[in-house]
Amino acid sequence: MISPMQRYTSRVTPKDSDGNAISTDDGEEDTAANPKTEPCGGQKSGRVHFDAESGSKAFIAWKTLHPDETGNCTIRLGNGNIAGNLQVLKPLDGSGKKMKGTFPCGRSESFEEGKEIKFPGNMSCDHCTL
Repeated sequence: MISPMQRYTSRVTPKDSDGNAISTDDGEEDTAANPKTEPCGGQKSGRVHFDAESGSKAFIAWKTLHPDETGNCTIRLGNGNIAGNLQVLKPLDGSGKKMKGTFPCGRSESFEEGKEIKFPGNMSCDHCTL
């Protein structure tokens, strides 16, 4: 299983698995970005940088730039980018147990916030969305 690279502006030209350059925008803010657009807020997929085995554990981290006092997160994984086809991955610390995988997050600006999860043992894909 693989996850997309973080979505941030970089001077490095992204490349696909064959080494071909992936076209990017001109550095201006993406007007299609919308936090209510699932599963990735309207952002384009980034290049792949993460491999994992089915049933393995991983620490998934993110940076919060615009906090929300009532913010919640859900970590989901699936093949493709249709939100309804993604499987919820509950944090191993039990924080998402009562709310079907949803847990408090993004409530304060932070350089790194994250949760440890376990990938499903019955799932396999080459171009997953996390």
